[in-house]
Amino acid sequence: MLRPRIPFAVAIVSLLFGATGCQHFLHTAPVPIPITSPSTFSGVPRTEWLLDGRNMVALEPFTYWDAANVNWTAPRGTVTDGASIPKAFWSLIGGPYEGVYRDAALLHDYQCCAKQRPWRAVHRMFYEAMMARGEAPWRAKLMYFAVYHFGPRWPEQPGVMGFTEFTERDAAAAAEYLKSNPETALEEIEQLTPARLRTLVPNLAAERLTTFGLTADRVIPRIVSAEPCLMEPSH
Repeated sequence: MLRPRIPFAVAIVSLLFGATGCQHFLHTAPVPIPITSPSTFSGVPRTEWLLDGRNMVALEPFTYWDAANVNWTAPRGTVTDGASIPKAFWSLIGGPYEGVYRDAALLHDYQCCAKQRPWRAVHRMFYEAMMARGEAPWRAKLMYFAVYHFGPRWPEQPGVMGFTEFTERDAAAAAEYLKSNPETALEEIEQLTPARLRTLVPNLAAERLTTFGLTADRVIPRIVSAEPCLMEPSH
């Protein structure tokens, strides 16, 4: 989704590569995943690693039909980094490719790069696809918080940012709140502000931030989409 070119601690990559020495990894074996909505998928993504050690490319089209039967397709050659959320969220949610949200991330990456549909609809699709794959509600909503408040919006308006500045303390507070309140509506998540989060979670211990490697006053940067959207796979 939105591929910020930031070095990533790829422990998961080391795990996948270490035993085989392979340069690419194919997702070919479907894993039973509970479907929690009428949404459907075309199967499971087939991808291969790129030699940059961070991104993957889709070997064939991957499609999601949402609850309204709207078709969302990531075509062959879609480049994905698994889950392009601000770095502050990695320790709160987990690294790219680690969760069942990665199928939704492939679709979100392409849509954020191609910008063919409204940005709000794209971010909502990401949440709905995560839930359809069986992601935990609190984690899906925290990732929605991340893409809604830090992800790309289009069309860009020169000189008009339209983004609220959140700190890493705010991200940790959002995680704490959504874990305790997984029923929180998406509309409420969209309206969250730093002041509101400090009211909802007033006593976030400094030790919690240290545990996650976060700093209270560090501002979380906005994520921007990167091109190219597509790249020809090696086979």
